[in-house]
Amino acid sequence: MTTYTYDPAGNLILHTDSNGNSISSCYDELNRLQSIHYPDASQDTSFTYDQGTNGTGKLISETHGTGPPLRDYLYLNNAPPPSG
Repeated sequence: MTTYTYDPAGNLILHTDSNGNSISSCYDELNRLQSIHYPDASQDTSFTYDQGTNGTGKLISETHGTGPPLRDYLYLNNAPPPSG
């Protein structure tokens, strides 16, 4: 049986599959995803946000494991990044 656990803000914090493998997620005080932890730690993912003029900041990079950033995000005129 697959189970899902959410924090009081409704963020998914734990996903456990029927084999007992768990994926956990951590969020900051603004409910932005900070990290995802997998059974294979080399797949762990962390997210970095800029400081932003409005105090919330935007996602600027995504890193897997201990390697360099996998993705960097660039925003032009406050437009969201392209989807897909």
